[in-house]
Amino acid sequence: MSTENKVKRVRAPNWETVEKKLLREVLANYVDIIEDKCTNTNTNKRKYHAWQKVYERFNELNVRQRALVELKQQWRMSKVDAKKIMSEHRIAKNKTGGGSRPSSPDEDTINLVKLLRLEFEVDQNKFDSNAPQIVSATVGTVYVTSVDTHIHSGQL
Repeated sequence: MSTENKVKRVRAPNWETVEKKLLREVLANYVDIIEDKCTNTNTNKRKYHAWQKVYERFNELNVRQRALVELKQQWRMSKVDAKKIMSEHRIAKNKTGGGSRPSSPDEDTINLVKLLRLEFEVDQNKFDSNAPQIVSATVGTVYVTSVDTHIHSGQL
C-alpha cells in the first residue's frame, strides 16, 4: 500500500481546562443515567437521550463546537485519568517506610470521583483479616481502621 493513498486523520483542537470543567458540570445532571451499567433497550434509550441533551447544552455554553464523539471520548479519558490518579494516590498513601505524606489529588479529580461514586467503591470481604473494616459511619464521613484477627486454639 502506498503512502500517497493514505488520508491523514484530522485532529480536533486540544481540550482546554475550562472545556473539561464545563463538560463535567453539564454531565453532572445526567451521570446517573449515562453511567448506568444496564444495557437493556430502555436504559440505552435513556442514555442516548441524556447524551443528546449533554451535547446540546455543552455546545450552547462552549465557544468551540464539539462533536458528540469528542464529548464521549473526553468523558471516558477523564474517568481513566481519575482512576489512575486515585490508584497512584492510594498506593503512595499505603507505602511503608516513613517519609512525607503524599499530596492529595487535585480538586477536579476529587469532584469527578464524587460524581462516579459507584466506580470507586471499595470491595469488602468479611473473611479477609487485612481488609479495612468500617468502624462507624455518618453521612459524608467514614472512619476506617484495619483489624488484625488471629485464631488461637480453635477460638474465633
